Amino acid sequence: MSNALNAHLWSCIAFPDSQQRAVFQRDFQNIAQLTNVVGCVDSMFIPIKVGLGTEAGISDVDYGCQYILMVVVCGPQFQIISVMVHFCCHEYDWQIFRGSALCNTIEVGELGDAVFLVDEYYPIVPNLLRPIDEPQDESEVLFNLSHYVTRQVTSGMFHALTRRFPCLKIQMEPIPPTNLKAVVACIILHNLSLRYSSPLPSSEAALDEHLYYNDIRQQVYHSATKEE
Repeated sequence: MSNALNAHLWSCIAFPDSQQRAVFQRDFQNIAQLTNVVGCVDSMFIPIKVGLGTEAGISDVDYGCQYILMVVVCGPQFQIISVMVHFCCHEYDWQIFRGSALCNTIEVGELGDAVFLVDEYYPIVPNLLRPIDEPQDESEVLFNLSHYVTRQVTSGMFHALTRRFPCLKIQMEPIPPTNLKAVVACIILHNLSLRYSSPLPSSEAALDEHLYYNDIRQQVYHSATKEE
């Protein structure tokens, strides 16, 4: 099944063209007034069941796990437009993102003024917009608030993704490289579910709750800008 879904990868996980990027920029700007934003970069650890240690004496237990690190670029409507999936040893988000085709496309200037929101652990490089370290004035505080509010779309995306596919939260059986294909298959199905407006499984209240609190964050942002 994973192989069959991965065969349709490029039609289901597609980076927006110039016309679509304009729509993304408009939708992101409507959240908290950040301009030129095309996507938000975030990551998730997916546990894989494997015995890394043992305990003997009172009990006889094997324990431990390894992880898959999934780095995604999320659009304004929770769609995933780019994904990097690696078995995790000691890599960090930036190390994986730096080696991606997307990062290379950014570096050669093919995306123009398109901006991607990242966290504070990314370096300061063109087209990647991170929060300001130790903001000094009200405008910088408001920028960080706007950055935080906008980037919360990734939280909604992860809520929906793990609600649809609990296998991303529980320990997977270690079957490399099938594990990597299974993760990508979940993302393909997630994007298809959004495309065809498929409802979330029974406990969709979790996503609704997230959206409610994101509305509150936007209200806080707009209140702060009005006071300014």
